[in-house]
Amino acid sequence: MKQTINDCGMSIVLTTATTTAALLLGMITNVPAMRAFYIYAAPCVIIDFLYQITFFVALIVIDQQRKHSGRHDCFPCILSPTSNTVHRAQNPGACAWILTRFCGALERSSTLKILICVGTWCKII
Repeated sequence: MKQTINDCGMSIVLTTATTTAALLLGMITNVPAMRAFYIYAAPCVIIDFLYQITFFVALIVIDQQRKHSGRHDCFPCILSPTSNTVHRAQNPGACAWILTRFCGALERSSTLKILICVGTWCKII
């Protein structure tokens, strides 16, 4: 995790700084609706940055500890029958299984047609 933060940290800081600067400069506009957007968006970018470098990184570390201890992803209180890395590669876990099934369902054209119809209907209402 330390190496990842060292590699990506400066680009994350630079991107956050430039985005915040652009949003702060947008506050000088005369259009009230746009000014309100910039007033709310600039602090949100800063808060998101602080969240990413503190809370999110801590959760990633906790998740790595869970993986190394051989616990399941959706049910961390349950130990895997074996903590063998080969077993983990063959059986990735309950969350991965659910996501694989969900993404497989989304790839079918009939499911996409239904989702497009439902989304359009919700937008009309």
